[in-house]
Amino acid sequence: MQRELDTLEERVLELISLNESLRKVNKDLVSQLDKKFDECEVLKKKVNLSKTSLIRIQKKYFDEYK
Repeated sequence: MQRELDTLEERVLELISLNESLRKVNKDLVSQLDKKFDECEVLKKKVNLSKTSLIRIQKKYFDEYK
């Protein structure tokens, strides 16, 4: 019986350690995801600015020939 309890205790300690490791990995992944999201937001703003600039150029140089 004691041996079974010891084995169970070992497994519980392994699971606790695994859980802590998974939490750390999860935290790192969330951090990376947040960084990528921020990068995407910056790119989205740049694309929108480029689009706006293109529309202005089109109106200025091409609409006048219609």
